[in-house]
Amino acid sequence: MQAQQSKSVAEAFAEAMQAYEEGRAADAKRLAKRLTEQAPKFGGAHYLMGLLALDAGQGKRAAESLARAIAITPGQPVLHLAMGRALEVLGDLAEAGLHYRTVLSMDEAHAEAHARLGELLRRSGRRDEAIGHCRAAIAASPVHAEAMNTLGALLTEAGRPGEACEVLRQALELRPDWPAALNNFGVALRDAGRPDAAATILEGAVELRPDHAGTRANLAGIYRALGRLDDARAEAERATRCNARSLDAWMELGLARQTQGHWEGAAAAFERATAVSPRSARAWYCLGEARRTLGEPPAPSGPMARR
Repeated sequence: MQAQQSKSVAEAFAEAMQAYEEGRAADAKRLAKRLTEQAPKFGGAHYLMGLLALDAGQGKRAAESLARAIAITPGQPVLHLAMGRALEVLGDLAEAGLHYRTVLSMDEAHAEAHARLGELLRRSGRRDEAIGHCRAAIAASPVHAEAMNTLGALLTEAGRPGEACEVLRQALELRPDWPAALNNFGVALRDAGRPDAAATILEGAVELRPDHAGTRANLAGIYRALGRLDDARAEAERATRCNARSLDAWMELGLARQTQGHWEGAAAAFERATAVSPRSARAWYCLGEARRTLGEPPAPSGPMARR
């Protein structure tokens, strides 16, 4: 009887997973939910419920289902990997990193865990460690485009744009119309002293992702460097409309106006930048310079004033 029951659970799970892999989310959810009711100690059903919740952007629900799966079968790397993703959705990056490290303790060559951990470390400013994990991901999986994209961004930040360009070219060979990688490639080309090529790449990125303020701000900066000041100002204005909370967008708008000699408009943009990011020393400096040029009193507050 026990063997027959186990076979029935296995078959039900296989049917639910097949529905999931075929993109039939409603069927997969119905089958997985039924399985959790019939066999609550079967971790696979809770895992699938977690995946479905993740796909729906429901981080809390995903984490709850995955926690049940991990409690039943804690030694499964795939469960900890999914839990890390759920915690990222919830914004708990430190805990997500612990789960990715758990995966690597079980499989030190797990490409996806290295790649996800590399991205988390990049966000927290731990660049060298992040680079190491991205390289490990690529060594384990030479076609891991996400790891290449993150590595390219990290190398640009580290002042190695030439190497970054090569890595990002490889990522784009794998995924040619990838806006995030195109944006990073454009920035790398800019830092490598190739503004014309950077403009072409970033224009393509904007076409693919027109509502991304960061890409438009980067393109505005390239136009400004090329002396295309009207284009720079227009692109920066579009960036602020895409995301009024983008520091880079307001900074680029201020710099474009400043370069054109529109100091009042520049000061207004820099003031918005300080409101968006009160701890940005660069924004406060630019606002102070704009006010000094206009003969106005300096900014009443800033990072130094808050000490």
